Amino acid sequence: MSMKHTRTPAQLAADLKRTGRRPVPLSKKRHIQISVAMTEAENALLEREARELKLSVSELLMRPWRKES
Repeated sequence: MSMKHTRTPAQLAADLKRTGRRPVPLSKKRHIQISVAMTEAENALLEREARELKLSVSELLMRPWRKES
């Protein structure tokens, strides 16, 4: 048996002001996915290297094709 909590008018007004996260420009949006087959050991090595470089795995994999590498 849970009691239903009603929101106050101030809480409802605050909800309307929340806009959330700004949309990502289409030029920077990552919307294509690919699959890569690798062993658990290779995946662990890749994730460890990405973590050490403070990059995502995607960014690490894309480095050879990017100018800022």
